[in-house]
Amino acid sequence: MDLKIFENLALIPELIKKIDSLESNIKEINKNTNKTYNLTKRKGVRAYLKISDSTIARYLKENIFISGTHYIKDEKGNIIFIESAIKNFKGL
Repeated sequence: MDLKIFENLALIPELIKKIDSLESNIKEINKNTNKTYNLTKRKGVRAYLKISDSTIARYLKENIFISGTHYIKDEKGNIIFIESAIKNFKGL
């Protein structure tokens, strides 16, 4: 009987560690890609773009976010972001 076959058994624990690590990485990737954001609200835009409230305020002030393109204001003056424009902005 060829004993070299049994040498491969020593590799099994290392393979199991690598598989566990890959499974953990996949779970983390799934967590990050399955997030849904309400891109009409400041909070959702902030999280989606990974920026702060002060950055959003600066983007509004400096017309980086353009009225009518990236957002509109309702009758009360509240900002409503335009989802498709925010997604396009992130893609720049």
